[in-house]
Amino acid sequence: MKNIFLVFDKINKNLDDEKEIKIVESCFNNSCLKEGFLKVSDEKPKTIFKKYCKKNNIDVDWKKIKNNKKVLDYFIGTLKNKYKRPRPKKILAKKNKKYEKIKNMTSYSFPSGHTAGARFIAELLANDHPKYASDFFTLSDLIGQSRLENGVHYETDVLWGKYLGEQLANTIIK
Repeated sequence: MKNIFLVFDKINKNLDDEKEIKIVESCFNNSCLKEGFLKVSDEKPKTIFKKYCKKNNIDVDWKKIKNNKKVLDYFIGTLKNKYKRPRPKKILAKKNKKYEKIKNMTSYSFPSGHTAGARFIAELLANDHPKYASDFFTLSDLIGQSRLENGVHYETDVLWGKYLGEQLANTIIK
């Protein structure tokens, strides 16, 4: 797993908040996801997966997922605290007061923990329930998109959060 840190070191050198802020601003101002989904995914991405699984009578060992997710949470926290990338709100709120309504987050921006968690859960669920894999990955991608539309992450935060969740889940699966 040491190579995860090497990959993120290379990526971090090329992050450009000013370039990416336009994407965040566009997604925030032109949201395509429903307000209810944006709110739920902002609080707990796992809730969306639980609701989907319950609706489709998919039996899931959520305790097992929670225990495995501790590894992911360690990596997310370590990476966020290593790179200390400020949230987009810091730039956006200086541009226009309307961005002050973006939720204040307590952690750093890079990588997106919600996206990493969503992809991690999707990978584990898809492994156990391949019939629903496409739906799990779609939910994961929508949760990632919600991070942009909520104005709390940059596009690269989301992309590399997805990568992190995918890599760690596949390590556990193997």
